[in-house]
This record gives sequence, structure tokens and C-alpha cells, in this order.
Amino acid sequence: MNGLFRISGVMSLTAIAASVGAQATTSLPLEPGLWEITARPDFKGIPMMAVPKVARRCLAEDDIKAGKIPLASLPDCRVAGGRWIDARALLDFQCEGLVPGVRVLGEVAGAGKTLSGGVELVQPPQPDGAVAPVSIKYQHSGRWLGAECGAPTGVDGLGPKY
Repeated sequence: MNGLFRISGVMSLTAIAASVGAQATTSLPLEPGLWEITARPDFKGIPMMAVPKVARRCLAEDDIKAGKIPLASLPDCRVAGGRWIDARALLDFQCEGLVPGVRVLGEVAGAGKTLSGGVELVQPPQPDGAVAPVSIKYQHSGRWLGAECGAPTGVDGLGPKY
């Protein structure tokens, strides 16, 4: 009887541990697969009309976990990764050739099969007055198209296009 209790007790603890482990696994804030992402630029301080850009991107599970969501920004900037806080990622950018003091900030919120977010480039005024303050913003929205990405159709500054 004592041996039977030990066996059933071990089985119960194993079942409880498996149940807790399953509950501790968090789902991804975005579905892996093919996404259509639209970027709408807003150039404050620069007199020009900007047309929205639509791109298809394949988001792998590892890229989503690492915060590598390919949001459009300046041509010489790309998302290097990010940190997820619940369903929101703060994005890190790598940029080349920017004026000292320029900051590139980005954030994306995931809701399974939709995403929203933005990227902002902020250039403070230069002390000598040679450059006025500039703010360039991109608002992003995205929708999941499916789990399969297929073959890339080309490459641009953000990576493979689908």
C-alpha cells in the first residue's frame, strides 16, 4: 500500500508539473508566416507628400521571438531586434550615416494576425543652427496572410520580399 501511494504520488506530481509547464509556455504575439505590412510616412518639417508602401514579409518564429519585425524607416536603417513586453515590442535599429544626435525609435504591437506600430526618426536642432529639428514618422499596420511564405520574389533594404 505504501509503495502504491508513492507511485501514484509521483504520477500526480508529474501530471501537475506538466500542467504548470504547459501554462507557463507563452504564445507568440504574432503568428509566424506571410504578412502584408503597410507603412504610411509622415514627414513633419519636410514639405512633401508620401505614398504608403506595402510589402509582403515572411516572419519566422525565431524572428518574432527576437523582435526582428521588418518595419520600414529610412533607407539606411533596419530593425536589428527588439524586446517584447507583453504583446508590445520596443525595436532596436542599426543605421548608417546619420547625423550625430539622431534617434530612431520603434514600437510594434502584436495581436495574433494583426500588427500596428510606428517608427520615428528625431533629429534635434544643431547647436550652430545649420540643421533645423526634423521628425519623420512611419505608421505601420499589418495583417497575416497565411502560414506558408513560398519563395521570395526579390530583396530590398528590409530583406527578402514575398
